[in-house]
Amino acid sequence: SLLLNRSPRLRRLLLTGSAEPRLLSHRCSSPFKEGRRLSAPAPSSFPVRNLSSADTLATRIRAASRAAAIRAAAGAATSVGNLAISRRGARRIEVSGNRRSTEVHKQFVVEEVGRLLKSGAIELCTRPAVISPLSVAEGDTATLLSRNLLSTVGKAQQIGLPSSTPVPLSQAEKEVHPEEQQPSMPSRRHTFGDLPFYGKKAEELMSFHEAVEKFEPSLLPILKRSIEGARAPNTIRAYKGCMKKLLDFAKERRIDPLCPESLLIFSLRRLEEGRSLSSFKILSSSISFFSDPVSPFVSHMLSLFADFARRCSLVSHHKNIPVSHVHALVHCASLSPRDTNRLRAGLGTALSFGALLRVSELVHLRWDDLTWSKSLLKISIRKAKNDQASEGRETFLSIEEDSESLSLYDAYTQQVPRSEWVFPSLSHPSAHISTDQFRKDLYSLCEVAGIERVTPHQLRVCGVNHSLRSGSSLAEVQRRGRWRSAAGLAHYVKDSVEAQGGTLFLT
Repeated sequence: SLLLNRSPRLRRLLLTGSAEPRLLSHRCSSPFKEGRRLSAPAPSSFPVRNLSSADTLATRIRAASRAAAIRAAAGAATSVGNLAISRRGARRIEVSGNRRSTEVHKQFVVEEVGRLLKSGAIELCTRPAVISPLSVAEGDTATLLSRNLLSTVGKAQQIGLPSSTPVPLSQAEKEVHPEEQQPSMPSRRHTFGDLPFYGKKAEELMSFHEAVEKFEPSLLPILKRSIEGARAPNTIRAYKGCMKKLLDFAKERRIDPLCPESLLIFSLRRLEEGRSLSSFKILSSSISFFSDPVSPFVSHMLSLFADFARRCSLVSHHKNIPVSHVHALVHCASLSPRDTNRLRAGLGTALSFGALLRVSELVHLRWDDLTWSKSLLKISIRKAKNDQASEGRETFLSIEEDSESLSLYDAYTQQVPRSEWVFPSLSHPSAHISTDQFRKDLYSLCEVAGIERVTPHQLRVCGVNHSLRSGSSLAEVQRRGRWRSAAGLAHYVKDSVEAQGGTLFLT
């Protein structure tokens, strides 16, 4: 009775049979996300006797009374949460030592759990999965599993393994909670500047970077520039965007983005979306640039997907327009010398047709880029679409003194606001117009001229075919239009006698 009155926890133990064991609210999982390191406690296989509550309570009270009598006779009456020490010196020293030992063990557990959490060997979770071995009965399944974890960590420390080394799971442990297994994400990822690298390539690159930093630190800027400058900026931007889409796709499906299955499934999805051949080429190039080379099987499958995309995609050739449409647009614009928008669209039409300008090159023209020499106009293009180094190109136009284009040019220079741009915004002259704004002006001019809509790119196509009909060779047109290869120019060339180099005479 004395013990029951002094210890509420003991009363709860006798009545419920539970001392409220503390739970370690951490889920143990492999750092490589292979699954859970420990399973939840399995139910005990030992038979449990069914006793009535009255018999169980009486038995426990008698056992507690006998234990209390024995401890009282020894001079060391003890209750849970209250330690009573006898007057004997030896007993005092023993209890004091136990107390210090308990504090040491408690501090060890706190530090060890903190270290395991920090290293990633165990994780926090909302639902407890492992019971602490300090608060369960000896021989319990949870105790054995917890001791196995601590033993594994201890052995890893003795042989010098890093704390992130995964613990292999048995097949039974993998099948405990398969739905809760985490995705196997790439564990080897390093960022070099703004470029993310994966796999073995990432590790070897970082190892080489450390070696250069250790022995020749002055070469680090050269190393960085050589890697970042190995591809053009727009190409690197396309590679990074493709890799981001692949990572997001794999993350949604909880799979490794760099495993063969993930890469091939992602390619199939892009086929389903109707992506072009260039998207598959960018995918293959980005994988080979940022990660390890793929296996021959994956490479073969990607080539099959690319061939299928090439056969299924419709080739859209640029539609040509007659030269009479260009003359009609220029004439219509010259009839409105007070309408700045029409004058701007007419002058842009003449320059795009004659100099084979892209619409992006047209709207970025400055007055300093135009140089007159009698009837010759030199146009300097500071940066073309395929000129990522901004080396600059030049093209030339011949304009006669009595031409309608020259009159249009003079009328436009009198109406346009003062600005460094040839085609400034009317509301903000310090900025040039956008490509969409020029396209809208051109559509409006086509409507006034009474012809079907003409896109800015069709003006470039018309200029290519008119140059060929005028006697220029393909190589000359390619250089005038700033194409890097004849394959790029081939989409603009339409069938004509001049494009085919003349005709053969029948005999």
